[in-house]
Amino acid sequence: MKPSRRLLATATAALLGLTPLTLATASAASTAAVGTPLAIAHFSHLVVDQAHGHLFISGGASTSQLLVTDLNGTLVQQIPLPSGATGLTLSTDGTTLYAALPDSDAITAVDTASLTRTATYPTGAGTHPDSLAATADTVWFGYTTGSGGNIGALTPEGTITLARDTQTWSTSPTLTTTPGAPGLLVAGAENWSIKIPDTVTLSVYAAATGTLTRTAGTTFDFYALNDFALTPDGKDVAIGSNDGTASGFLRTTDLSRDPAKADGLFGTALAIAPDGTVANNQNVRAYQTPYNYYFTGPDQRIASHGLAWSDDETRLYAVLTDDSGNNPTLQIQTNPEVQTCQLRVNTPSTAVAPGSALNMVVWDDCTAPLPSDAVLHVTRYDAAHPHGIALPDLPASPRGGWDT
Repeated sequence: MKPSRRLLATATAALLGLTPLTLATASAASTAAVGTPLAIAHFSHLVVDQAHGHLFISGGASTSQLLVTDLNGTLVQQIPLPSGATGLTLSTDGTTLYAALPDSDAITAVDTASLTRTATYPTGAGTHPDSLAATADTVWFGYTTGSGGNIGALTPEGTITLARDTQTWSTSPTLTTTPGAPGLLVAGAENWSIKIPDTVTLSVYAAATGTLTRTAGTTFDFYALNDFALTPDGKDVAIGSNDGTASGFLRTTDLSRDPAKADGLFGTALAIAPDGTVANNQNVRAYQTPYNYYFTGPDQRIASHGLAWSDDETRLYAVLTDDSGNNPTLQIQTNPEVQTCQLRVNTPSTAVAPGSALNMVVWDDCTAPLPSDAVLHVTRYDAAHPHGIALPDLPASPRGGWDT
């Protein structure tokens, strides 16, 4: 986590001679682009390919193409597909995007440089592959057959192997990996009920070439497990839900709750930045400390699997749909780890003689309380310094003052 972003708030104190004043100032704030309508009726998954400057967006089984935009959301290409794509994943070297085609019982590969389809791999009649996740030498996929779900493997040679898990799943499991923990795979059966708690299954695996070894597993009652993600170091899996009391961080060693991290990851979408910062439907936060709360407009919601970070964490991408899950739009939040914050400075009401101490009252009106180790950068403007001169930094708490 980069503390410089979380701890920095900027105040500008205007000290014009001996004139007392009250001044409101603001920190550098995050900005969001106006939502860009996407050329698909529905939404399924979003992947950021920053190395090639692209976003890949799938529209689900009802669509017939894969959208490719630039990093600003401008349409670059529509890649035709034999049937609609759901789950997406990049190969670990970034050269190939894989897309699950459940209606075609196949996985297709797209070259990320040329944006052309290079191969299609049949997974077997009636398998309906859905969620995808990649480790160094295998693309893993959750699939469903008539008797339930399981996990399959696609090797670099193009070999498909089914039933890699000895566990029986009631439906196609959702899969996730993280580059910071090679060979770690987490699978979960999502539960979409927001009214009735249902049994949720989570499992952790050591993944080798086409082979899975389960190292931890648990089941528990949960409302609407819609999205989950591994922390960059692979030590925890974060689970989001509308039931905030049950959601949070589970350790991947045994899937017990991690007491060092906060509970309550509300919402149906969740993504974790490379520095560990969590974004969900409601806010962006470094565990207990939120940066910002992001609200959608009327009849809009962030779609499940619709949040993704840029590699450098300067952008947070979100796909919004209406309440029926239709009419997706792309919203881009810049500087998501800078907290929206207004600092107010109250100078003395009487003149202060040169060389005397100047005491100022500074308070904040922020989206969340400033951390105790936040620092205020203050600039003084007066007749001798019309372009400003930096005063010594002040801690946000306790407040301080300067000699004039």
